[in-house]
Amino acid sequence: MSKIPMSPVKGSSVIEDMGYDAESRTLHVKFKGGKTYEHTDVPPEKYAAMTGADSTGKFYNKRIRDQYPAQKLK
Repeated sequence: MSKIPMSPVKGSSVIEDMGYDAESRTLHVKFKGGKTYEHTDVPPEKYAAMTGADSTGKFYNKRIRDQYPAQKLK
């Protein structure tokens, strides 16, 4: 797993932490259940929109989850 700094997501009932690396365009999302997913090729503006969304979980489900390649991390 790469060393992407993770930040707590306030107010989300689903997502605990997330982090983004603009150079590699990689997004890490850790869910409250403990699973962490890595999404690749995520544009920086998409990550910025996610951080400013009213509902981070809904944004993730509609605009990230099935839109960008993902793998579950250990």
